[in-house]
Amino acid sequence: MLLFSLPAFAQERDTSFKLTDYYLKNVEEKPYDIKLLDSVKNTKVALIPPEHFVYAEKIPGYIHPGTSASIQIKDIEGTSWTIIDKVMTKEHLESQGVEFIGREKVKLFSGLNGVIYTVSFESKGVKFERKMLFTGDYNYTIWLNANYPVSLKESVIKPLMNSLLSANIINN
Repeated sequence: MLLFSLPAFAQERDTSFKLTDYYLKNVEEKPYDIKLLDSVKNTKVALIPPEHFVYAEKIPGYIHPGTSASIQIKDIEGTSWTIIDKVMTKEHLESQGVEFIGREKVKLFSGLNGVIYTVSFESKGVKFERKMLFTGDYNYTIWLNANYPVSLKESVIKPLMNSLLSANIINN
């Protein structure tokens, strides 16, 4: 059952960039506007990426080259996000080598319900946090991971959260 479907909005992606164009530019939040939704290749997911984030097919998702902040997009066919939510315990997450920080229920801009888990981890000597959003319907799960260096949290958290909350299911 699809709770909300939208036509696929595909934006032209400019994958060429100069690092100096993105380095330490303020990451600004974009207001929610259905016309800004960017459909993610090979998924039923559309979202509004934060400003200055570039599409990275290998992730798949979006990355901000100047800060190493990223949004990774996964989708799971045939499984409800509520089932995944039941197994995402503090013990399960910490068995994966991360520190559990918290869990919160959220309502996305589209009206979908979801849950966000926050964990922290270290990579190459840099402390990161990850926001893991699970949402969708009874047969389809959107799983988004937003990663950011803790030292830059103040600069990137609001645009990342707005992007996560803009996610929606689309028909490809």
